Amino acid sequence: MTESLGKILKKKRETKQLSIQEVSEQTRIAKDIITKIEEDQLGKISSLFYARGFVKSYAQFLGAIEEKVVKEFLAGQEKKDTQKLRIEGLDKKEPVGTLFKRYKKEISLVLLIIFGIWFSIFSFLQIKKAVIGASTKYKSYIAKKKAPEEKKAAETARPESRKDAPEPAPKEKAAAEMQGVNLEITAKYNTWIQVRGDGNLLFRGILKKGTVDTWQAREKIDLELGNAGGVNLKLNDKKLNSPGKRGEKKEIVVTEEGIIFYAQNL
Repeated sequence: MTESLGKILKKKRETKQLSIQEVSEQTRIAKDIITKIEEDQLGKISSLFYARGFVKSYAQFLGAIEEKVVKEFLAGQEKKDTQKLRIEGLDKKEPVGTLFKRYKKEISLVLLIIFGIWFSIFSFLQIKKAVIGASTKYKSYIAKKKAPEEKKAAETARPESRKDAPEPAPKEKAAAEMQGVNLEITAKYNTWIQVRGDGNLLFRGILKKGTVDTWQAREKIDLELGNAGGVNLKLNDKKLNSPGKRGEKKEIVVTEEGIIFYAQNL
């Protein structure tokens, strides 16, 4: 009596003293697939097309590809696959137009799904673009709205703009200027600056070339420069010159002792 395909392959494996685990590692065929082949349970594999491929690979690995049962199985399965292709209208001789008519509904559905996905992605990108544009315009509007208020507050806070304060006598003025931090800035070039005295905003804007301006604070002055090489500094009548190179952006903290900290903005 002729032995089954699975038994022949199992005997071949055992003759070579190989475990199912070892075969699986060397052939990349899952252990449960090998077990189903050896137990003649090919029907439990997801597809007979895949089963044929696994059997062929397994038989080649064991050197059993020329076994009569193996050859009959592979030949019979190949014949079934060919008949199946013809039945489904996939034979190369069948005109393309016939296939299109036969699967017209399926093709239309696929095209509709593809169009739906494309339209959804396009709509999402357009909405995202609109939201970003609206957000940018809103931020620009808020910045323009706040600019006059900040400028007005800075001009009000600057000591030289307070017209209601009486002008002190020369000696009293000199003594007052020497108390705390008295910072004089001379602009060699048009330079954007921001001045904060003891945490309060004193000035923010462009200091034009040739302008000389002075700010006072009790403890410290925080200074941001858009062009560190574009200004000269004088602290309590002591020259500090330029705090950096032309084009450098810097943040500086000035006290009575001088510049105690500075950082270059990258």
